[in-house]
Amino acid sequence: MIDDTYTVYNLAEKGSNPTDTLPFIDEFILEKPTIIFYGFSYRDFNVEKIESNILPDPNHEFTKIIENIDPKLNTINPKSATLKIIRNSFQNEVIFPDDTDEIITILNDTQLRNQVHLSDAPKLHIPSSDVNKRVKDMEKIISKVQDNNIKLILFVAPLNEHYLEIIPESEKNSFNLIVQELSKKYNVEIYDYSDKYVGLPIWADLVHVAYNKNAIIYSEDVAKIIINEIGK
Repeated sequence: MIDDTYTVYNLAEKGSNPTDTLPFIDEFILEKPTIIFYGFSYRDFNVEKIESNILPDPNHEFTKIIENIDPKLNTINPKSATLKIIRNSFQNEVIFPDDTDEIITILNDTQLRNQVHLSDAPKLHIPSSDVNKRVKDMEKIISKVQDNNIKLILFVAPLNEHYLEIIPESEKNSFNLIVQELSKKYNVEIYDYSDKYVGLPIWADLVHVAYNKNAIIYSEDVAKIIINEIGK
């Protein structure tokens, strides 16, 4: 998005977390942004428990099959390829995710409820900040941004109520404590939007507000945060 004053880059990658982002933060900083608006949620600090799998991992097995057919097939991902190009050689262009079709449609409540049994929420495992690598990597990101005198806005991304309901209480408490610690340690305000849109018909799935004109409230609220922070 470009206007007369600002150029906005969307550098988010689906499924990424602070550990994924950290290797590229120096490249982002080299672009000398005025503001970095960084959203995160429970998944960003989730650390998978080590379990012994009796059955083989389907993803791993299918990957091996694909690679046996043609190794290139496993690497063809237009969005990931585009982002890698951007990260390897920044261009002064506007960047938006290409694969938005899957998040355009707003689902009804029944459709959202049907997703609950597939959700990762009950399995979330969020260790405390002192033993959580993803939290430590988040702290490194914050430090690098602040050391370069770039304004950092942190916010907790919104989630559907059916997702929030099945997150274990212990993991909610752990996540909330991490958020409080980050805010205090780095003197940064963190906008918590996790339950802001509970009950509203604006969801593409349990963890994404739809990219849809009928869900514009989210974009408007984010814009208000940015405008407010610019004015400080």
